[in-house]
Amino acid sequence: FVSRQIANEGCQTQFLTLNRAAVKAGLNFDDVRNIRLIAPPLPLQQSFAAAVESIEKQKARHREHLAGLDALFASLQHRAFRGEL
Repeated sequence: FVSRQIANEGCQTQFLTLNRAAVKAGLNFDDVRNIRLIAPPLPLQQSFAAAVESIEKQKARHREHLAGLDALFASLQHRAFRGEL
């Protein structure tokens, strides 16, 4: 949950605000301690994590199917250019 929150645009804006590159590079522990994160109840965080895991599995399946479709299309192109269709 926290890793997704840190990747969120709002949190990234906080990081950019704290990372004053002209003065210093990177963030120190005080900067990190001052980042504001939301803390919903644990069951809600767990529900969110389960939803993210489900979506990531779906994305992996879709990537596999897309790779298969790409292979089929390449095969069809190859046969078409060889005059086999």
